[in-house]
Amino acid sequence: MKVGDTFINETFFSIEEARAYRDLLRAGKSTDKDQEKVLRAKAEKRRATRLTIDSLLKRYSEEVTPSKKGHKEEAYAIGRLRRIKTFSGLPVYLVDGDAIERLKRELKGCKLSDTTIRKYLMLVSHLFRIAITRRWCTDLQNPVKTVGATMWTDFKLFGDTDRQSAMRAAEASMVDYKRIRLAKERYRKLRAADTAKFHYEHKSWLHRKLAEPYDGKTVVVTHMAPSIKSLSDLYSDDPLSAAYASRLEDLAEKADIWIHGHMHESFDYLIGKCRVVCNPCGYITRSGETENSNFNSNMIVEVKP
Repeated sequence: MKVGDTFINETFFSIEEARAYRDLLRAGKSTDKDQEKVLRAKAEKRRATRLTIDSLLKRYSEEVTPSKKGHKEEAYAIGRLRRIKTFSGLPVYLVDGDAIERLKRELKGCKLSDTTIRKYLMLVSHLFRIAITRRWCTDLQNPVKTVGATMWTDFKLFGDTDRQSAMRAAEASMVDYKRIRLAKERYRKLRAADTAKFHYEHKSWLHRKLAEPYDGKTVVVTHMAPSIKSLSDLYSDDPLSAAYASRLEDLAEKADIWIHGHMHESFDYLIGKCRVVCNPCGYITRSGETENSNFNSNMIVEVKP
């Protein structure tokens, strides 16, 4: 694009965005940093759609696989994954739990054993770890910083005095403590003391991340809630509620938006400048409806620069 005698080397979604950027320059508003961030972010999102699983697999096979002992077997596995276009053709940012489940079904359709399928999934997991540690995906500009953790609770929602009873209630009632096992602890069942420890680890990590200087908005995503405000009046005095939320208002005030789940009701409120949003569908009823009648499947949370 040419403005006057100056050539502008930028990428846009559409001719309309290019013209809008041109008009900004012509009007002498190129110093509007917020507007520039938005336009650049849209351009970078377009670049992100071109970063696919296949491109990561190709780079992994060229830079990582050759140095491994079983490089021939891994190269064959990578080739199979690249041929599964429903998976390898996905943009990286669209890979979620459903995509992994679809991949598992594709692999089962190839008559592979459960052990072999697990090896393929481990390869995919390692692919993402390498992509993150080597920063293969972090050259994309984004005016929004997103950080997240499970954020298990500290069971102190109602104070230290009631903490032990809350932990016992959680272990007695929640499926998590019956189904989840810890591989590093000889596969024993998960305990409330474990998740309380995880809470402090996640809280410490999140505190460090929110303290890092950042010229933009910050969004936090957790499973558990950051405030007692995310409890309905029906459960406000229930000891088990201490397994659903913690008092993290001091952390929330350092973010711009905090999105959480775990609840079965919708919430949207402020903690300081931070907007806290919970939009769960809850369980699916026998009639096929969502448990939460206020669930909004079309909800969009706008992050203004």
